[in-house]
Amino acid sequence: MIRIVLLEDSDFQREALLKQFSEEDDIQVVAAVGDGRECLRLVPILKPNVVVVDGQLPGLSGPQVTEKLLELYPVPIVLFTASPAEFKSSAERSGAVAVVSKSEDFQASYRELVKTVRLMRGLRVIRRRNYRSHLFKKRHFMLIASSSGGPRTVEQLLRQVRPDTGVSAILVQHLTQEGTSGFLTWLREVTDWRCELVTANIVPEPGTLYVGLPGRHLLFNDRELYLGKASPQDHFAPSADRLFESFARSRGNESLGIVLSGMGADGARGLLELRLAGAVTVVEDPSTAAVAGMPESAIMLGAATHIVDSRRVGETVSRLLSGQAPGR
Repeated sequence: MIRIVLLEDSDFQREALLKQFSEEDDIQVVAAVGDGRECLRLVPILKPNVVVVDGQLPGLSGPQVTEKLLELYPVPIVLFTASPAEFKSSAERSGAVAVVSKSEDFQASYRELVKTVRLMRGLRVIRRRNYRSHLFKKRHFMLIASSSGGPRTVEQLLRQVRPDTGVSAILVQHLTQEGTSGFLTWLREVTDWRCELVTANIVPEPGTLYVGLPGRHLLFNDRELYLGKASPQDHFAPSADRLFESFARSRGNESLGIVLSGMGADGARGLLELRLAGAVTVVEDPSTAAVAGMPESAIMLGAATHIVDSRRVGETVSRLLSGQAPGR
């Protein structure tokens, strides 16, 4: 069975294609969306065999979606467009493996599309690396997710990234109230960062590390850090996902997100949102992390621009914050 994700912004054409695909015995549409960003969110989760992308889209164009998608998750992409000549060169540059004409003869176009999708069966494509697109952009916020096994890596990170770098650091560390207080005291002793527990709205300042109050979400409203209520359904409070998503909505391209050791998947979805919003994203290599769950989840979603050995997280982050390429 060929599993496909369909990106088509026209409701009419999307429904028409869904109806046609439903009659094929060897093709299953696992998602049909009309927005490029939603496609980028879903593909790493659903892991389709092929993605069919419309050329003309609001916001991100088909080739732009293709380029970003191949950074996140390597999958054959077919551009389905009414303007094949217009998009052919940009499609090739972005990494689309085929361009199919969307003509006025719907049935003829559909037959060509199905034929092309079937040709993609088993085709392997290479993940694109676009590290340099993240360089030379000023980052004001360093956002960190850490849980079980993470405190030592947090310490090493804060020793290697100096507080005079010019960033505000915001940390979600899964601990109890007592554990959080002790952890902050320890960080004040072993690093040069000012360390504050957020108990009320506060404008983040460079050179200061902010830690969330246990039992509340730590969020950002484009100016201030503030505390949000947790619900009984939340696995963690504060949640790294919620923190990362709040920055992605307004300051993603000014942020550097980091996911360190921990059980579960907190931070993975939010880190992907940050990456889609233009952030640099660093994930601790699961093979060197004390607990691999959180890093593995972030990597599986395609949320990492850099996967780094535990011993080199701080060094890599320092280089990225200074606009340099990470060391080998």
